[in-house]
Amino acid sequence: MFHRRGSVKRISISKLCYVLAIGGTIFVFLQLYLDLIERKSAGYSAYRRIIRKEAISEDSEGDLLNVNDELLIETRNTIASYSKPMIPIEEVVAAIILCEADETKPYKGSISSFEQHIDRAKSLLKSIVFLSQQHIKLHVLVNSNEVIRGITSVVEFWPPQQRNKIALKFRKVSSQSTLGVEEKTRVTCVSKKLIFEKMYPEEDALIYLDTDIVFLRPIEDLWRVFKNFNDEQLFGAVTPLWRIFNDKPFTEFEKMVNFAGRGFNAGLLLLNLTRIRSQAEKWQAALQSALEVVAFNEQSLFNLMMNLNPEHFYEMDCEWNFRLGLCTNVTHRCPGLVANGVHAVHGNGGAFFKDRNVVLKILHEYWRDLDMSKSLNNVISELNAILPDAVLKTPPCDLVEGLHEMLMKHMKLLDGKLDN
Repeated sequence: MFHRRGSVKRISISKLCYVLAIGGTIFVFLQLYLDLIERKSAGYSAYRRIIRKEAISEDSEGDLLNVNDELLIETRNTIASYSKPMIPIEEVVAAIILCEADETKPYKGSISSFEQHIDRAKSLLKSIVFLSQQHIKLHVLVNSNEVIRGITSVVEFWPPQQRNKIALKFRKVSSQSTLGVEEKTRVTCVSKKLIFEKMYPEEDALIYLDTDIVFLRPIEDLWRVFKNFNDEQLFGAVTPLWRIFNDKPFTEFEKMVNFAGRGFNAGLLLLNLTRIRSQAEKWQAALQSALEVVAFNEQSLFNLMMNLNPEHFYEMDCEWNFRLGLCTNVTHRCPGLVANGVHAVHGNGGAFFKDRNVVLKILHEYWRDLDMSKSLNNVISELNAILPDAVLKTPPCDLVEGLHEMLMKHMKLLDGKLDN
């Protein structure tokens, strides 16, 4: 512009355009920032999910879990009916399977009936959503449109602040095997978890859940267990520790289908799908070898596969898969239970529907029938009123001192921190 001695220095058109472009960019970002503040004050909630990025190396290429975290903000225009901070960092990804064994028969009068499928799913979904402060993406594998309608109806009438925590992703499959000949074509609908890495190529990891599980601790705490995996581990489960105290020797077959001489339950699994895909040849070979031994039973198949590749197995804390069997000699079968409390209960083998399993039946029915508009404080008060008596009516758990406190431990720790 104007300089000393009255000389005039002209700015070229290109420089002027450059200055205007910079100014325009600053203006746009300022407008976006002001718009974000306005949305936040209006009650919009933003869900944040970690996109994990890592430097590529020969031994860790494609592993998206054991890495440095980089945040990506995903905003969803969902008006919240309450004031709270943005939902914390990660999105939890989980999967359940709801398949009827025989699609040609009506869903009535059997242990695997449609009503029982939905009944169990209600208590599972309500417990994971009610106790969570994070967004949950739930993949639901089904073989019936009726199941899709049934599951959708479970969440349809929840209060918005609960309904908006979960995104249901349905996938319909046949009950018949869809695997190739090289996988022996013997894996049916319920065992699709054996090939989740192929079914969900967009996911880095997920938690598989049987529907007969009720959470008593936020599911995001389980998701964080992935960070405990070492560089080789790609699969996590709970082993029933009491097997090592069994004096009866295993048969050769039992040794093969029970991991490390103890076996693990396949009702709750941590699957690092990215690592499984990176070990595709090895994983496929293990599955084929397992199928030579076990015609059908995904739990036995998984156990055999991990026996072939024990370096890939991560042993989870037994508190994440509480079953009535743990009550017998609890200090040996689940030594961390007394100090750490129960994280999730598993009603495997139809335990939620058997009158003698009073404490599991009570927990299942309470969560199934829960009014999702209740506060956590109300839930704690109501469970405190019924659990002590339920424990006393459930042998051998009636002999475990303070079990009702172990069941309530994490909900009490959440009290005052959870916005419902």
